[in-house]
Amino acid sequence: MKELLFNKKAKIITFIFISLLWLGFCFSLMLPQIIAFYIPIVESVIGKAITLERVMQNSAKVAQGGFLVYFFLIFLIILEKYFIKQDKKLNLELIFILIISLLAIAVRIAGFNHKSGDFIGHLSVWLSHLRENGHFLGLSNFPGNYNAIYIYILSLLSYLPQSMDLYSIKIISTISDILCAIFAMKIVVHLTNKEHIKLIAYSVILFSPTVFLNSGIWGQCDSILALFMLITFYYLLKKKYIISMLFFGLGLSFKPQAIFTLPFVLLFFIYYKVSLKNFIYIFVGFFSISIPAWILGWPLLKWFYNYYSGTTFPESFLANNAPTIFTWGYIPALIPVIFIFTLLFCIGFLIVRKPNLPSNNTVLLLFLFCNFVIPFFLPNMHERYFYVGEIAVLLYSIINPKRFWIALLVIMPALATYSGYLWGTNPFPLVQLSLVMLLAVIFITKWLIESIYHDQKA
Repeated sequence: MKELLFNKKAKIITFIFISLLWLGFCFSLMLPQIIAFYIPIVESVIGKAITLERVMQNSAKVAQGGFLVYFFLIFLIILEKYFIKQDKKLNLELIFILIISLLAIAVRIAGFNHKSGDFIGHLSVWLSHLRENGHFLGLSNFPGNYNAIYIYILSLLSYLPQSMDLYSIKIISTISDILCAIFAMKIVVHLTNKEHIKLIAYSVILFSPTVFLNSGIWGQCDSILALFMLITFYYLLKKKYIISMLFFGLGLSFKPQAIFTLPFVLLFFIYYKVSLKNFIYIFVGFFSISIPAWILGWPLLKWFYNYYSGTTFPESFLANNAPTIFTWGYIPALIPVIFIFTLLFCIGFLIVRKPNLPSNNTVLLLFLFCNFVIPFFLPNMHERYFYVGEIAVLLYSIINPKRFWIALLVIMPALATYSGYLWGTNPFPLVQLSLVMLLAVIFITKWLIESIYHDQKA
């Protein structure tokens, strides 16, 4: 294994091999069109009708399998180059990561055929629009409410046969899941200086129920937003502020829910006395990504319209299948909003009133608080808006195993809401789930305040 990974000649052979696989993958995408051309000739020879639909389905499966093989070979090289230290005997660790990755892929593939309402009513329609309007040229009158980054991804996917739409969307989200797990490994190692714990983090993230349901069953893209936020968090910890702020800007451009992380970023800068000039890179990341779409005819103002339309709903929809405070009955939206901002201000005051630097525990709890507690008190939340908070609570539980039960208080209600949307069988009313979430909110807030006080006394 070591010779295969680190031998220069073996790397060249591997590169040639994966390039050939890539060509084979591209050929498999064209296979339906090629076969469709020859079907009349073959039918005349064998005197039997051939069903093109079955041929296209089989070729799509071949293409899907070829892509996954290609991706894992690339993944192996990336692991060896950036994440594996060659002076240590980490062969078993690498094998473990690959096995876990394959199992995680298998779990997701098991649900790849499920078509959610979002895919039928939105994603498939958007892909058809892009395919029929010149792919990237279709950005000029794109009917969806996503912003530039995801439209770029969909434009690329629109070059694939329509039979692969469902699979390609879920493959992108699956790849993002794996990248999230990689940065989760890096974060827990940075916070704990314990190398062995990273394998636990990698496995827990990939097999968290809401993570693989979100990508493998639902076909949503929340793991892409989570990836941007984890990269932001990691490079803040590494004191690489330009990279961190660029990715935070990309996250904001991807989904408005990235705004939950903004108080964390601001308090982190204040805590460590980082120049606020670095905030300019948020705008660089936020706006620069839209330039290609703008050149292709995508209205720049639509970006802001998407933000507005995606975060405003009538009063009757203050709780959109999310177990928030608004499931308890009618509550004027302004009251919980004022409360959470007041609480956030008080926490910020506790943080900045003394010069002591925060512990790693405080930093992680603050990241968790912003991405989980804040949306609990905001109106018009969907169940998926807690996705980054769910990742954060898993990281906290891994680093603090005696408090693993907090992850259950967060993940189980979220899982119930997923079940309600995907299969229409929500086992518990939202108001009961919100009470469980409230318990988690109380504990997370309590631990954050205690950790801040502990830092001040240290």
